Amino acid sequence: MAKQPNENKDTPNVNLLKIQQELEELAKEVLAMEGKGFFAKLGLGKKTREVTPATGTDLLEIAFLRGDKEINKLVSQLSGEPQNQAIRMQMVGRALQMEGRPQLEVARALLIHSCLPFYWGEVTGPAVQMLLRVFKIYLERILQIHKEKMMAIQSSVLKGVNLSGIEVNEDDMEDSGVGNRAGMMMEIKICEGLLEKISEANVTLQNKMGVSLSKYELDLALGKGGGGGMFGSEGSDINVEQVQGIVTTKIMHSIDMIKLIPMMNSAGLSLAEKMKEIEDKIPYPWVMIGRLNQQMVRYHIMRMEAGDDQARPFVAPAFNAAVVAYRRSMKTVSQSMPKKQDLPALAEFANLTYYGYINRQIMRLDKEGLKKLLQAGKDAADAAMTVDESYAPMQARLLRACNSMGMGLSEGETQE
Repeated sequence: MAKQPNENKDTPNVNLLKIQQELEELAKEVLAMEGKGFFAKLGLGKKTREVTPATGTDLLEIAFLRGDKEINKLVSQLSGEPQNQAIRMQMVGRALQMEGRPQLEVARALLIHSCLPFYWGEVTGPAVQMLLRVFKIYLERILQIHKEKMMAIQSSVLKGVNLSGIEVNEDDMEDSGVGNRAGMMMEIKICEGLLEKISEANVTLQNKMGVSLSKYELDLALGKGGGGGMFGSEGSDINVEQVQGIVTTKIMHSIDMIKLIPMMNSAGLSLAEKMKEIEDKIPYPWVMIGRLNQQMVRYHIMRMEAGDDQARPFVAPAFNAAVVAYRRSMKTVSQSMPKKQDLPALAEFANLTYYGYINRQIMRLDKEGLKKLLQAGKDAADAAMTVDESYAPMQARLLRACNSMGMGLSEGETQE
């Protein structure tokens, strides 16, 4: 298993893989409550009730939320049904209604709640929309704090920083936990990069708002659930293959909606693993794993470009994980007689190999390893061309890359 990235201590607010680890632990806590009684879930058997985002009780520790009847009602409901995504979304929505621009600590708590249901397979378009909204609020709050502080000290590091619309109130200045200017500048640049990702994710979401996936459907496709729901009443005949096909498609759309958000990477990989369990003889599970790992490559490179040198060692392992996934997808595809449905696997693998060539120093690719990778990518591009000639520019790029490495190939040719 690849080493878990240890993000920069100077950027505590945007160490998103630490947030991801927190979400993984909370999801385990929620799933462990399944089948337990209400009081066991609520923790009332103990001397003091446990304060945790798993049941929403953490929000009652926030002063302006504690006295709200609606919040208290929703927390009570969530304590009894911690897997209920709709209740959790209502709770987040109510908190935002009360405090449109929450403090950083509150915004982080709401971000955790917005992300959490995805970790056991509950995905809907509106839930992704809420997640993106809360994530944007969280990042904008970080930017606000840093820019206010930097304006207050009239620092020379302001050069190139957009300060429009910033009003400084030193008496109300929030502590971000970042104690040095370099850390503030890194967080500003990372936040701005992530806000671009949110805009991109919102574009993807526009065509997928109707997508929904539930833990129930996943369990049913995996042979763990009974009848009911959209697939018929209990005891009815269910076409398992049809159910699996529908759920596989839903998983693909779900991953595409969340793949740009770094702390959702683990949730996406978990969905892809379930997809493999459902159907392991098609390329799509591996393609989705490849896409998720590619996004981690881009996340670490974005951090590097923001000045975070500690992100550099984690680029190559993420790239290698993507390559491994796409190579596995190639084993389910006939490159001699490819079909139209094979094009995503072929084209994405070919593009990944070229991306590795362009960034070969960061990826730590030696000459012989890079040659083998380019050859595999070119073979995939050649196969894609037999189905769709619009891939000719991609094929030409890879051919030029191969020949720049002294491989001396022509179209459709493989180096011995």
